[in-house]
Amino acid sequence: MRFWMLQSSSIGGVPRPESQMDGFRTAVNACGFSDLGFIGLPYTWDNRQQDGHNIKVRLDRAFANADFSDMFRDIKVWHVQTTESDHCCLIIECCRSRRSNRRKKRSFRYENMWRRDPSYTKLVEEFWGEGVDVQDMCQLQSTLGRMQVSLQEWERSVFGSVWGDLARLRRELEDVRRRSIHAGPSRHERQLMSKIAELLAREEIMEKQRSRISWLKDGDRNTKLFQARAKERSKCNHISALRSADGVLVTDQKDIEDRLS
Repeated sequence: MRFWMLQSSSIGGVPRPESQMDGFRTAVNACGFSDLGFIGLPYTWDNRQQDGHNIKVRLDRAFANADFSDMFRDIKVWHVQTTESDHCCLIIECCRSRRSNRRKKRSFRYENMWRRDPSYTKLVEEFWGEGVDVQDMCQLQSTLGRMQVSLQEWERSVFGSVWGDLARLRRELEDVRRRSIHAGPSRHERQLMSKIAELLAREEIMEKQRSRISWLKDGDRNTKLFQARAKERSKCNHISALRSADGVLVTDQKDIEDRLS
């Protein structure tokens, strides 16, 4: 099985000579690769120059052979808009089976990224002010409970969803770039890029918190590492099989959730 994401037309953003492209196509055919297509804007590289000097081309492509394609029910390649790089980010989504539509009840989790929002400090001062004269553990528990409820309501109504907002802003950025496909970045586009950069910083803090890696300081951006550690932890916490009191081994996820609830 082979799965490749290749830059098919450039080296460092500079188009390759035609002879090199012929060699590239020969290698793709020899390996039995096929282009997986894409979802999104029809280009992956933008030189970010203005007016007639602006160039947008599809340089980056995802390829796979027949064996790999047969392993998955659905394969999607997303052209995700970026802010720092002049290349799009390619995300390959491979689905073997449909996920369960059952939503799990979400427990309260304090998020370190909340502190980046300007309204966070005022919210805490407003609701925690009532707990200044806490005398015993019962009062402390009650104050913490009120603080939890206020934070949950604030997150839903003010702070929002990082992943949801990222997806929305990326769609808006893609729409703006589609309308200005023959022009350089507009003021609106740069504003969207700034908002996306802030959300990416929040996402990084969130992934750091879930990975429980404490030896890296803020600013050492390696979200991929944090996500890998978080996934590793989630695998350790995942129950793949459960033996019931009558000795039956339960492996179906729905049945396991029903027995644990």
